[in-house]
Amino acid sequence: MKHHIPHNPLALSKQTKTYLLIAAVLGIWGTIVVKIISGINRSEEMPLAENAIASFKPQQKQIRDTFTIQTLERDPFLGTLASKEKKPKTTAITPSKITKDDPVVSYDGLIKKQGGPNQVYIVTIDGEQVLLKKGQTLNGVTLVSGTSKSITVRFNGKTQPLSLN
Repeated sequence: MKHHIPHNPLALSKQTKTYLLIAAVLGIWGTIVVKIISGINRSEEMPLAENAIASFKPQQKQIRDTFTIQTLERDPFLGTLASKEKKPKTTAITPSKITKDDPVVSYDGLIKKQGGPNQVYIVTIDGEQVLLKKGQTLNGVTLVSGTSKSITVRFNGKTQPLSLN
């Protein structure tokens, strides 16, 4: 005995479903193409009204909130007083000792190879930074002696001690 399944009148054939899907895809793509073409062909200029009045309203200046940083004498975490930074001592040639012929000389530091006897001193002569060894002369300035904190230079027959800047 064969069982007969009743035919569903709402069921579509496979071929009909394919045609409906193709029509839907073509409709969607057609809409996209029309939107792109209409966007490209649109004129870039917008018509202005003949009696349009432009109004200008400047923006209000915003006042910035300012602050200052104050130094604290006491470290809030350790409870100890903060150490004050020491200003490096600068020994400049006093105006009474300076003549027009004297160069302006300052001591900027020391370069030393660890374990090596040779020390090279960084000296600024008339605004030009140079490297000098003991006994070396440059621009009339001779490095007589030096330590890591100070040097002694000789120029125009005068010996002048200089401390690290």
